[in-house]
Amino acid sequence: MSLIVKQKVSYFNLIKRFVLNKISYVIFKLYERYKDNNVFSYEFKGDYLGLDTLEDAEKYVDEGDAIEFYKKEMNDNDMLKLSQYYPYLKIEQHKKDDLNLKIANVGCFYAGCDSLFIERNPSCEVYGLDFGNLEKYNYDLKNKNLHLISGYPLMTLESLVEKESNIQFDYTIFVRTAVKINIEQLRRYMRTLTKISENIIFLEPAKLARSHLPSIDVDKIDIDNPFKLYRGMYLHNYSRLLEDYGYQIVEKKVMSYDNFNNSLTKDHDFVYYHGTKKI
Repeated sequence: MSLIVKQKVSYFNLIKRFVLNKISYVIFKLYERYKDNNVFSYEFKGDYLGLDTLEDAEKYVDEGDAIEFYKKEMNDNDMLKLSQYYPYLKIEQHKKDDLNLKIANVGCFYAGCDSLFIERNPSCEVYGLDFGNLEKYNYDLKNKNLHLISGYPLMTLESLVEKESNIQFDYTIFVRTAVKINIEQLRRYMRTLTKISENIIFLEPAKLARSHLPSIDVDKIDIDNPFKLYRGMYLHNYSRLLEDYGYQIVEKKVMSYDNFNNSLTKDHDFVYYHGTKKI
């Protein structure tokens, strides 16, 4: 014998309930977006990631198909025209003879551009630092001068200092990386890098789309209160940051997205800063 349950609500009330549920869902999703962009993404305070946060960072980098997207983006484009290669182009512009440099790339993820730089400058070495399993992400790159170090980049750099290693970097580059680091951590990076890096380059996005501001003067941002872009990303006062730690500005500029072929950079500018240690 079948058990048949019948609808006891009129069609009008069903439609009304459906519409109200849809409206409630939209409001909920809008709130979730607001919360994600403006509150919870900025909850972390402090100059060092705790164990739980480190685990989350590892999972964030290691999950999904981001690595395949990055590989496709690089392989389908002229790498020399990607934002990831731009700091290397600037380094190459100072080339007199064959370059013989040690470079640290904080947040390298997929190191296709780093490997290309070494191919073009075989006497150079690049140390790629990032969360996740870099050996797995970069299994297709075979370059003896490309050194991939998985783990918390700040921890890696500090360990180099603590072990009193003789390694000194001619350049340390941040490409679309410092934007994800709060000012407390970024200051700690700088305190460490002053001991082991002659030059520091930042190339960071400045996406104002969700701020409703027509423009912003980056050099007037409060160093201790960086401008919140969206989803936990910051626009820092890089001039002040470099100068506070003994670097003089070699070059700074705003760059339009059309300087690069990256598919994810079509709606915002970039800021470029190069600082070198004061003599």
